[in-house]
Amino acid sequence: MKNIRSFILLLLLVWISASFNLGVAVVGPLSKSAFACIAQTQHLYEPGPFVIVRIYKVSGTPGVDPNAVQTLINAGTVALKYKIHAYMELCRNNDPISQVNDLFSGVPTSLYGTLWVKVEPNNTPGCSWAGYNPTDNCNFLIETFRALKGTLTTFLSVGVFSTARIWESFFGNTCTSIPSFGALLWYAIYDKTGNVKDVASFGDFIPFGGWTLGYLKQVQGNQTITLCSHANWHAFVDIVEA
Repeated sequence: MKNIRSFILLLLLVWISASFNLGVAVVGPLSKSAFACIAQTQHLYEPGPFVIVRIYKVSGTPGVDPNAVQTLINAGTVALKYKIHAYMELCRNNDPISQVNDLFSGVPTSLYGTLWVKVEPNNTPGCSWAGYNPTDNCNFLIETFRALKGTLTTFLSVGVFSTARIWESFFGNTCTSIPSFGALLWYAIYDKTGNVKDVASFGDFIPFGGWTLGYLKQVQGNQTITLCSHANWHAFVDIVEA
């Protein structure tokens, strides 16, 4: 088997007790053996590893990720400790309610728990948040979460991925109602300079968007590394936790 390189983002969750867990967020396809291999790496030696699978994409033709269902099933078959989460990207030019409906019709909610909505720049034509005013962007996201909360009955929680800088560029400083939907925050500050445990702190968090505390912290951006030797691993891999 040849070594397959994948992009990894190191993220962490710091609990109030000061313990934390590490995990991975993946763009499939990932096989059962790939998940079994990941589970044996140092990144997931912590007490509560988790995986976040992309299930709705904006690249190419926006819509349900065609690899989402099988990747979720494969993650769930590893004799885990894994908690399984999912994330969706949003196409700003498309109706938010239709995107939520497409998501739920294409991916069974029984395959995952927490759903994260990624709010970040993208270059897909028609899907960028740029070019819209902050009020309209905020209303779009509010409609998204209204649709999510109106449909969800089995999720443990919902959340948002963003950073303070990105949030301000899209929404200004007045869009503060998303936490009222029960949305948690996964934020990024790329401050990893060695062992991830050395930055296991939310002390650098600056409130934004109505959040006063982050739930997940991403501490390292994309890096190319070899985790496992597996011929069927063709994935972007981000890393996170919950």
